[in-house]
Amino acid sequence: MDIFTAILIAKLHSAQMKQVAEQKKYMAYQERQEKCLASVIYHEARGEPLQGQVEVAQVVENRSVMEYQSICKVVFKKNQFTDFYKIKYDIASKEVAHKFITGKIHPKFRSATYFHSDEVSPEWSNHFKRLGKIGHHTFYAGNY
Repeated sequence: MDIFTAILIAKLHSAQMKQVAEQKKYMAYQERQEKCLASVIYHEARGEPLQGQVEVAQVVENRSVMEYQSICKVVFKKNQFTDFYKIKYDIASKEVAHKFITGKIHPKFRSATYFHSDEVSPEWSNHFKRLGKIGHHTFYAGNY
């Protein structure tokens, strides 16, 4: 093998290694986003019907898109959801998050940007369009 072939092979190998490293970084990022989504499902909708959990996930996704922020940034934004400070989820909420992110389950209220539980009656709920109720949560669409 001549020197030029060896250099070419080394450069190709280096490029492939960079590509593999970028793919691993992206997969780790996606896995973290899924865990953050699972965590908000766990804290906000654990014990709710599957469709209610999916709707909570939709609210998070809609806010993520509207704010140009990652799911994790939306989930941990102060005063948005139940205050929790670390990622915590169970197998069921992780499965819902994974199926939601991969498009295997779909929301009923695609425009939902807010929700609240039956335990509260927030003042803001009068200012947004009520989409419906699933389980113990009522969902709304608004100018987020």
